[in-house]
Amino acid sequence: MKKDLDFSSDPEVLIAIAHGNTDNGDDLWEVYLINALNVEIENAIVVASGERGGIKSATNRYLIKKVPPRNIQMIEIIMADAQILNHKYWLSYYKLGEVRESRFILESESFTEAEWNEIPLLNKQGISLQRQ
Repeated sequence: MKKDLDFSSDPEVLIAIAHGNTDNGDDLWEVYLINALNVEIENAIVVASGERGGIKSATNRYLIKKVPPRNIQMIEIIMADAQILNHKYWLSYYKLGEVRESRFILESESFTEAEWNEIPLLNKQGISLQRQ
């Protein structure tokens, strides 16, 4: 039964965004899945959506077959015009055969340089998303 399953999360598996620019110099944000564990994670499913004040983005689903230990995988890009939305990410994955789950949120107010910090394994400035 579902109540018997352990859907715990690992603090070493996170979603972060890093600032970048298009070829035209416009702002964009790259969204990454970061596996800072010493073991591989498999069959990661990320469900991404954004909304605020009645405005909604499409809901996107991504499957990432494997993320090696202490590695990263880019998920999607957030363009500048979507920064007005609050972005939500629901992550499910397998670690050593067990299902793990985490939910993350990026509020629109977080797209400021004051919120930036060094992202582990990425070696870029960005924002580690808050778990819900």
